[in-house]
Amino acid sequence: MSFRGYGEYRVRKVEDTWVWYNSVTNTTMATLSPLSLNYPCSFTRLYTLQAEVCGQEGGQRMLTLSPCVPGEFTCDDGSCIAFSKRCDLKFDCKDKTDESFCDIVNFPGDYRSRLPPRPGEWACQDEADSSVICNKWLHMFPIARQAHYCPFSVM
Repeated sequence: MSFRGYGEYRVRKVEDTWVWYNSVTNTTMATLSPLSLNYPCSFTRLYTLQAEVCGQEGGQRMLTLSPCVPGEFTCDDGSCIAFSKRCDLKFDCKDKTDESFCDIVNFPGDYRSRLPPRPGEWACQDEADSSVICNKWLHMFPIARQAHYCPFSVM
């Protein structure tokens, strides 16, 4: 059994492991260990990347192989909603995952909001750099970058 994605990408089952591969170069992109479900599609799962995918180096990453079309968000239960409904403060996915991970500012675990930065340690960068926001206390916060989606449609 195999699934065809965009372009040359395919997903097939090899023994008990699902393998996402490039059918032109015969390169394995990622693998998914055995599942209790029969199919690797429509659910977010922990894959092991064997090659760079969407700028992500090898290692374990959460991926979703989705039947949703561009402009739609894939809920963790596999259903699709309009992307405009993502992070709109209303639950549109039955599993409520459209309102998960909607933080604008992500603070590092050791961030202490009551301590000012050391002199010279932090400097506000110009407004053209959207990776930081400097507030009136000159604290610097990394902004959660918009997720980069590499669509993979199961046909």
